[in-house]
Amino acid sequence: MSDRPSPQLLELTRCLAGHFNNIAQAMEQPVYFANIHVHHCPLPWSVFDGPGLYLEQHYDVYPDYPYRQGAYRVYETDEGLWLQNYALANRDRFIGACRDLSKVAEMTAADFVQLPGCLSNLVPTETGFHGESIPSKNCRVTRKDRETYLVVKFDITPTRFTSLDRGLDVETDEQVWGSQLGSFEFVKVKDYAERVPRGKVAESF
Repeated sequence: MSDRPSPQLLELTRCLAGHFNNIAQAMEQPVYFANIHVHHCPLPWSVFDGPGLYLEQHYDVYPDYPYRQGAYRVYETDEGLWLQNYALANRDRFIGACRDLSKVAEMTAADFVQLPGCLSNLVPTETGFHGESIPSKNCRVTRKDRETYLVVKFDITPTRFTSLDRGLDVETDEQVWGSQLGSFEFVKVKDYAERVPRGKVAESF
């Protein structure tokens, strides 16, 4: 890993960095889409020896009870741009970290566990980046007492985040969970791009 991200990798991380909400979609289709908040908060460079983001998702009515926490490591190889998912070892300790930067500053590599197979490839678009999970059944999620594998598609721009996460049955490939009516449409309501470290010695914390 270079001590500084490439311009393209830095731009991707800056697009991802923010607080997103889909309130307009939830109000238009309340039966099908809940009002959800997604936080992608830039991590210190030292956590992954490169760009990374703490992830927290919660329903609008339960800000202190996130249903998903973890991290993204974003990196670049000769084959392209990549996003690797990580689980959080101690979830309760870091609830609300994007609202309390002192918690983010405390995070280290030991706080995260890599999720095997949970890897997405990203390609540049005219307005930002398009990502898809690599074809695999290795990114496992147990939901509704069934073993599923995660399939992800998403688009990210400096102001919007469109995401479709689906869990498919490992044996039958039947969809078990996830939206049946298309992607969640998130708008960036708070920009964290300026918190993204520009290199090993250029921490934002």
